[in-house]
Amino acid sequence: MIAGHGGGSGASRRRTRVLASVVLALGTAGLGACATPGSDELGAISAITYQSQGAGGGTAMLQGLLGVVDHCLVVEPADGFAVVYWPSTSLVVTAPDVVTVFGKAYRLGEVIDLRGDYTAAAGAVVPSACQDAQATATMEFTVAQR
Repeated sequence: MIAGHGGGSGASRRRTRVLASVVLALGTAGLGACATPGSDELGAISAITYQSQGAGGGTAMLQGLLGVVDHCLVVEPADGFAVVYWPSTSLVVTAPDVVTVFGKAYRLGEVIDLRGDYTAAAGAVVPSACQDAQATATMEFTVAQR
């Protein structure tokens, strides 16, 4: 559930929208970078990344709302929320509430479809801002490399 969309549980109160003044980025090939891939803090939002190597990955699908829980970028399917392990070269925050994944832009609160595995990525960089979200997530999902 995204902040402002109802609900009153402790988890929903922790969910936040990005502030308009925040400009942040994960390093991505060809898109420019304001932060190093896997850097610990990215302004008001952080994301869990892993080092991309080659192409491929799992074939499981995750569909849900792109959101933020405890300042960590997540995906919220109908039943809980997933902390997402993003390939370090796939993700950039291009505006305060827009995330570009593999070249396609999504707004927070918009439905996103991802392919990968319902597991944690080996060697992932987990920013301190994502540790609480990671501990309370109902699932983990590693986005496949393309």
